[in-house]
Amino acid sequence: MGTNYYYKEDIDTCCHCGRTSEEVVIHIGKSSAGWRWLFNGTKYKSYQEWMFFLANHKDSIYDEYNRKIDFTEITYLFDKEGMSHGSRFSFKDKDGYELSNTDFS
Repeated sequence: MGTNYYYKEDIDTCCHCGRTSEEVVIHIGKSSAGWRWLFNGTKYKSYQEWMFFLANHKDSIYDEYNRKIDFTEITYLFDKEGMSHGSRFSFKDKDGYELSNTDFS
């Protein structure tokens, strides 16, 4: 069993009622017990690209249960030891981090 993590941002928030007309959601990746972190590699193609993006959007990280996640907490998950995914649907970047080349959850 694992947990998916997302970047979420509300767009066009109504100044009167607070409702939003659109929500941007980007799947960051997944943490599973016994496995290494798996980044979603469909938008960003490396650990460095993800870190640059997330460092500039620290207040918009959530897990699949819609709990707000601290930037330090999620970066800890990136470096946890575990088994490699090693499938035909994943690849490693130059720093050895695993990314999926398909959308998953």
